[in-house]
Amino acid sequence: MNIILLGGTVSKRLKTQNDLKVLCNKSYVYHSKDNLKNSAWLNSTKALVICGDFKEPTEHILNEFKTKSNGIIFEATDGTCILSQVKELSLNLADGNKLVSKYYGCFYHNTGVRARSEDVQMTADGNLIHLDEYYFYGESFDFETYFEKLKTHRIGQNIYHFNTISSTMNFFNDKNEWQNRIVLADIQDQGKGRKDNQWISPKGSISVSFGFSFDLNLDHPAAVQHLIGLSICKVLRSMTSSNKIKLKWPNDIYWENSSKLGGLLVKSSILGSTMVICCGAGLNLSNQKPLPGIEILTGSKISREVFLAEVLNHLETKLYQLKDGSWRDDYYSVWCHKNDFVTTEEGAGKLIGLDLDGFLLVEMEDGRRVRFDTDNNSFDLMQGLISRK
Repeated sequence: MNIILLGGTVSKRLKTQNDLKVLCNKSYVYHSKDNLKNSAWLNSTKALVICGDFKEPTEHILNEFKTKSNGIIFEATDGTCILSQVKELSLNLADGNKLVSKYYGCFYHNTGVRARSEDVQMTADGNLIHLDEYYFYGESFDFETYFEKLKTHRIGQNIYHFNTISSTMNFFNDKNEWQNRIVLADIQDQGKGRKDNQWISPKGSISVSFGFSFDLNLDHPAAVQHLIGLSICKVLRSMTSSNKIKLKWPNDIYWENSSKLGGLLVKSSILGSTMVICCGAGLNLSNQKPLPGIEILTGSKISREVFLAEVLNHLETKLYQLKDGSWRDDYYSVWCHKNDFVTTEEGAGKLIGLDLDGFLLVEMEDGRRVRFDTDNNSFDLMQGLISRK
């Protein structure tokens, strides 16, 4: 297949070409051009990689290539061509339809006899589609190390890795299997957090979602998000030897009581007597912005592969604690709140802990005990304010 590297300087196109040859796992014929008008290769080209400004009117020539040649267009204008920074260029085409972005990755699954891997391609809304012949994926995740460290019986046994994705949570829709799937990306370009807030996920952060299930006889399934947060916090503390990594109710990971390191987003469905969970987690790891990551703050090096495996190991062995709430002893040892006085819509009071469902318990000044659920309330740590979302 022909690929044209278009625009920018000759040296920038050459560097992009060399980087692509290393990162792409298939053979392509590359052509370097500063314009397309006289290119003999255009009719047989299926992909353009835009390396910078070029001579023709940009929107016109790109739309013509997309509509007439049914081609695909990638952007690598910074010249580094790190694969996770090469993304499909969205355009508003002449017919008014916006180009649907596609993301390229690898699915690695443990069949019980041996591990198998296969290329995958996904749309922005999380649907797996037939592979294109132009396929851009660079393996930046060590699957072998991950499975070597993973000791679970079920959780995390099937993993998808993408260099770039819209949101790892988008995979967990009505069309895809949730249970024991994990979706990881180097970069998210449409990540979201609680209350639909944007979650910025640059390179160096961790963006991951995973699905699993458990029997509803565990009695208090709503507390599972706290058990996940506890697993993340415990593993990070172990890997960094730092007790400054803490939990803020209901679902945030904090550095001391001041800087947010990451957070969780959990959704669920019930199938008979089974609850199926999807948890999305984002963590600042080695990135400097938008906030310094855990590696920068602790001076530690954290392997994503080992971190994810150990979190899932810890979680699976602790799920039984949902039944009796014994997870709370460990939770109190790492949370930000110790007998804090807070202000609520019910009045002022003192935090006294969590109930079996993970709801916040506050002893009001008049002696009443009020519980605040996780779905409808948020906690402003700086102001000591519990408010309805």
